[in-house]
Amino acid sequence: MSWESAPKLNGIYLYNNLRKHHFKVALVNDFLTDQDKLKSLLSRTPLSIIISTTFIFNKKSLHKIIADIREMAPDIKIIVGGPFVYFSYLLQYRCREPDYFSDHDADDFLF
Repeated sequence: MSWESAPKLNGIYLYNNLRKHHFKVALVNDFLTDQDKLKSLLSRTPLSIIISTTFIFNKKSLHKIIADIREMAPDIKIIVGGPFVYFSYLLQYRCREPDYFSDHDADDFLF
């Protein structure tokens, strides 16, 4: 057992919130290690997949996850939200401020 293998609370929180609103949901705790579970769930043709960005820190990582999902399920709707999306928005919002934005930020953030 390690912290890396422990269930992530972001997924549990989202799962519980969606269940309270009567959505039928399943949770894939770790995209990299739960590939068999993900493929099994995608074979049921869900309406959408939600990606939490709590543990995603750059757009290259997010784009890779999305590309991998698209390869398995090209027509599925993908919903992305969480801290990385919000921080990217904040950076985009404040990019007009002097000395706030750098070219390096454009490589890491979404907008």
